[in-house]
Amino acid sequence: MVVTKNPPVTPKTAQVIEHVQYLDDLRTFEVQLDTGPTYMLKLDSLAESDSSGVERYRIGRGRHHFKVIQRSENTLEVPWDVVLYHCEPGYEYHKTKEVPNGETDRASRIGRRLRELRLGQGYSVAALATAAGLQRPNLSRLEHGRHVPSLETLERLAEALQVPVAQLVSVEAPPGRE
Repeated sequence: MVVTKNPPVTPKTAQVIEHVQYLDDLRTFEVQLDTGPTYMLKLDSLAESDSSGVERYRIGRGRHHFKVIQRSENTLEVPWDVVLYHCEPGYEYHKTKEVPNGETDRASRIGRRLRELRLGQGYSVAALATAAGLQRPNLSRLEHGRHVPSLETLERLAEALQVPVAQLVSVEAPPGRE
């Protein structure tokens, strides 16, 4: 839900989180980006959250995400693009946007390969995300085929996994799996 009426937000202009406040009675975060819009992000819309509620939260280093620690000690990192994904209908990757033909298959294929390679090398999602310089929720969305990664992201993941980029996008099974 958008509180302010601003033009659609693009990733090039909305990368810094200025303010976050949790409204416990609504189970909702009020998130303000540097471009001015304020969004209402429901805790329950975040796939990694549980039902325990929020113990504390803070804006992360670099101001590109905010960190949430739930009463259960479950920890979430919520990047700015996840806020837009759920709250900004003008965002090109908003959850209601249709994925162009072929993109869904490609995203799913890359996601499966990424997960196979990660598990094969014994990485957790958090460990690989850290090694590749990504936010954990972004890596999770890639693995679930929700987004096609950019070449830069593929290169960072390939470097962290010590495999060629081609192995991440290949249709064939990784070596040792047939």
